[in-house]
Amino acid sequence: MRDRGVKTITPMSKTATYSNFLASHDGIGMRSTKGILTDIDREKLAEKVIQNGGQISNKNNPDGSKSIYELNINYSDALRNTGESDKLAIQKMLDAHHILFSVIGVPAIYYHSLFGSRNDKKAAEISGIPRRINREKLDLAILQSELETTPYRRAIFTGLKKLAKVRQGEASFDPYQPQEVIPSDSRVFALKRGDVYCYTNVSDQVVTIETAGTENLLTGEQISYGEYDLPPYGYAWIK
Repeated sequence: MRDRGVKTITPMSKTATYSNFLASHDGIGMRSTKGILTDIDREKLAEKVIQNGGQISNKNNPDGSKSIYELNINYSDALRNTGESDKLAIQKMLDAHHILFSVIGVPAIYYHSLFGSRNDKKAAEISGIPRRINREKLDLAILQSELETTPYRRAIFTGLKKLAKVRQGEASFDPYQPQEVIPSDSRVFALKRGDVYCYTNVSDQVVTIETAGTENLLTGEQISYGEYDLPPYGYAWIK
């Protein structure tokens, strides 16, 4: 399913490309999952969102039934499993955005994702508006302090800034540069953009990948013998 969807995404033209995002001030839309996810898949996602403190918005169908319209939850909270540590949640958040930064087009980051915000359940409850859960009102002075002193905010903010900076310096990530799905372990999302190999481990296991690149652009680490170990929810841009 992963490869099937990505393989259909090709350059639009020489003057237009894609705007890609994972989260916004609205919920996580489910209408676009038609033909990709089954009704059972969507129900499982809804159950997880509720477990993680979120809410579900439904739409009324002509036959009187209801179907899931969007998931109302902060994106980093949506990625969590029950009982997971903040450290793992941070890694998952960066992992997801590594995919966003790797694919063709222009990545857009919702500011609450950039700043490592969490569910604002109180705002959603008081207003009665589910979307308010991901629209926390921020005080500039408090935010600036928390980006320095709150480990969760700081780790996500600095991690995303690093991804953006490295990406900005690589011509292979030109928004119009085609992408190629490359063979890899089923637990790894793998693309080639220009001369950069993009690997994202979407599992909780260490995965050894085979690659033609010799340097991890994110760490400067040199790669020998064509193999590289991706830690759980780890990622790499290899050139």
